Amino acid sequence: AISDLPLTTIGYEKETNPLLRLERGAFIRRKVAERHHFPPYFSMMERLNHDGPPPLACPLSLPNLTVAAVKALQKKGAQVVDIRSPSSFAGGHVPGSIHIWRTGLSAFVGYFLNYEDPIILLDDFNGDLGEVRRQFARLGYDNLAGCLEGGFMTWAKAAEPIGTVRTWSVHDLKANLG
Repeated sequence: AISDLPLTTIGYEKETNPLLRLERGAFIRRKVAERHHFPPYFSMMERLNHDGPPPLACPLSLPNLTVAAVKALQKKGAQVVDIRSPSSFAGGHVPGSIHIWRTGLSAFVGYFLNYEDPIILLDDFNGDLGEVRRQFARLGYDNLAGCLEGGFMTWAKAAEPIGTVRTWSVHDLKANLG
C-alpha cells in the first residue's frame, strides 16, 4: 500500500494494489459500500457545520473552583479533564480524571467526553485557558463548569487522593518483552 512506502509510482500501485485491478464499476461499488468508523462527536460536528454554531453562551474565561466544588461536581458526574503534560499526569492526577494534554485537545476531546455532563479543567497554572475554552467551543462543548483554582497543586496540598500512572523507559519495555 502507498502508506508503506516513502515513494511509489502509479505503475507499481497498479501491479501490486488489488483494488486498482478492479474494473471501474466494481471499484466504485466497493468504495461506496465502505463503512468507516466515525468518532462519537462527528454527529454533533455535522449538525454544527450544517446549522452553524450557536453563539458562545459563556465568556472565554472560566470560573475558579475550589477542591470541594470539584469533588461535588465529580460526584454528580462531571468530567475532569487534566490538560497538563503526560509526565505531569503520570506523576500525579485527580483520580477519575481524563488526560488530554493541551495540544491534543482538538484531536481527542470528542472521543472521550460527552456533551451533557459538566467539564472541569485541571492544569498546572491555569494559564491561557481562554484558548483552551475556545478549542472546546469549536467542538460544540459549551458545558465547561470551570477550572480547579491553583491547578493540581491545590488538589495535592488539600491532601486529596492522588492517582499515578507507571511509565516505562525503552529499557523497561525491552526487559518485559523477554
